Amino acid sequence: MVISVITSVKNPSAGIVAHCREVQSQRGVEIEHIVADGSERPLAASLQKGIKDTGSRYLWKPDNGFYQGINNGISVTRGDYIHILNLSDGYMSNNILNRVSKDLRKDRINACAVETFERGKCGGKPFGKWRLFLNQRHLPHPGLILSRNLIKAVGSYKENYKVAGDSEYIFRCMRHFNLLSIPRVLVKMGKSGISGTYQKTGYNEYREILKKEYEIPVLFDVIYYVRVLLSYAKGK
Repeated sequence: MVISVITSVKNPSAGIVAHCREVQSQRGVEIEHIVADGSERPLAASLQKGIKDTGSRYLWKPDNGFYQGINNGISVTRGDYIHILNLSDGYMSNNILNRVSKDLRKDRINACAVETFERGKCGGKPFGKWRLFLNQRHLPHPGLILSRNLIKAVGSYKENYKVAGDSEYIFRCMRHFNLLSIPRVLVKMGKSGISGTYQKTGYNEYREILKKEYEIPVLFDVIYYVRVLLSYAKGK
């Protein structure tokens, strides 16, 4: 089994090489790591060499956004499963993909949700649709591993989204397949991702997705603001 890991970036810093080293430090499983760079200009030759020296692959293809970068990365992968890992994220241990791969192989899973660790709390225990709605948070793509068969059936990420394209994709997946939850913590998420940077945009996009899926956007707003007030009161 080969797991393809895709990191979609734009104008990455020298930290991209350390990120590649961390991905390649996974043990007991065959990894293919693609750095999909959507910048207008390619990285400096020294950084490209640094990426190559880790065993990762550098793909330069100017894109119009994060999700187009993911699609560009997927188009050149060869893995049986695909995992999207942000530059600011990291794996919880150097054998976690090996453990998850055994779960995938044993149950012949097409898609699975794995817990993520974000800002001190474990999160990302779906499914299905109503738990996603009541939790008022989308499952971040670093907590999702998809089979190549599923991606062929569901298609590409929609590139018009800025933040919530992963949510829309997950709902599409659930129309085709059952998504199973594996009780392992896969990724430690950073704080500098696009969902944290563009929170209002993410909320509006997610609301539109829920409107299509549930046709109850007003209830979504009510639950959202109740949760905000409770969170504020708890903080006080």
